[in-house]
Amino acid sequence: MAWTPEKLEKKLNEYFYVVGLHGVVIGFAFGEIRCGNAEPVIPQADGYLEIHEVYIHPEHRSKGIGKELINCLIDKASEHQIVRALVGSSNRRWKDTASFYEKLGFDMWYIQMYK
Repeated sequence: MAWTPEKLEKKLNEYFYVVGLHGVVIGFAFGEIRCGNAEPVIPQADGYLEIHEVYIHPEHRSKGIGKELINCLIDKASEHQIVRALVGSSNRRWKDTASFYEKLGFDMWYIQMYK
């Protein structure tokens, strides 16, 4: 994980959720409300939730924790009349990541490849 405690502390806001089990952190997710920079899928003037990070410890994956964290973020955004969300990811298991978000109702908008 690239996030140090100091970097994470700077991201603390009302869109930061932590999951613990028996006093140990097993996952977290965070994001922020943004506006602009998401055209053509989100109009320039519309606010949206940008999900920056979702992490679940490998021993606790595939148990619905990530889904619950995403739903918490989206529910919190809807309290502020935000109905759109954007997420990006760069990892070696990108197909699994894309499948996870597609199951939650996200659509593919952008792809970047390398050689």
